[in-house]
Amino acid sequence: MGKDLVPAFFIAIKNVDTEPEEWAEQRMTQAASQEEAVRRVGDTWDTRRSVAALAEAGHEATDKRARQILRYLAAVGLLVKTEPGQAVYSAVEQ
Repeated sequence: MGKDLVPAFFIAIKNVDTEPEEWAEQRMTQAASQEEAVRRVGDTWDTRRSVAALAEAGHEATDKRARQILRYLAAVGLLVKTEPGQAVYSAVEQ
């Protein structure tokens, strides 16, 4: 390996070690933002509304990620699934 490639190699190794942590932190931040929106607004939530709320909070989220967050919020008791076979949830009264 050439001497000029060594610093780039070590930077790449460092990034590989920290990227999963950064991704996990980003996922938690998205979930926290979605949770805050659900607690603030209540009402009914679907994929489209979830993506829009995340975008408003400064996050880019795919439909798949929005559905994951909605399922997570249902699992912790903040949302209840209202339509079987569809990602439509209602906020639980607090």
